[in-house]
Amino acid sequence: MRKTLIIGLTAAALTLGGLGTAVASGKFGHGMDGMMGGHMLERISQKLDLTEEQQRQVDDMIAANVKDMRQNIRNMKDLRMELRKLDPTAADYQQKSTQLAADIATATEKMVLMRAEQRQDFNNILNDEQRTELAAMKEKMAEKWDKRGKHHFGGHNGEGKGGKHCRT
Repeated sequence: MRKTLIIGLTAAALTLGGLGTAVASGKFGHGMDGMMGGHMLERISQKLDLTEEQQRQVDDMIAANVKDMRQNIRNMKDLRMELRKLDPTAADYQQKSTQLAADIATATEKMVLMRAEQRQDFNNILNDEQRTELAAMKEKMAEKWDKRGKHHFGGHNGEGKGGKHCRT
């Protein structure tokens, strides 16, 4: 039972570590510590034709969150490095990896919740017409992702064989 629990926690740590890596390396944010550099919100703001007041509110919102988000990303990166540096032959390996798994899970949860709060704050800045337009933009983007395939492993736009990253 204990061995199964340890294996499960280690698997969770590796999974969440991978998610954390994706977040921190920019897979969910295209660099700049996963913050998108504000470019995504800039493009969305332009497409939604925000007023100057709304744009100021968005800028203030980003500025208020950027320090905490960057610190959390650095923390997640440090935790993953600690996990990689652990000696699997050490007597306390399971205990340390279990603790790091829990710490990585906590940091990942914090990042997800911070991003959710930021999305909610952004949505609250918009008027009804802009919210409708944003929903349409999200739907269009989801359709593009579906057409391309979950991991882009189907060639261009999901047609034919994939390129050098294809796993087929």
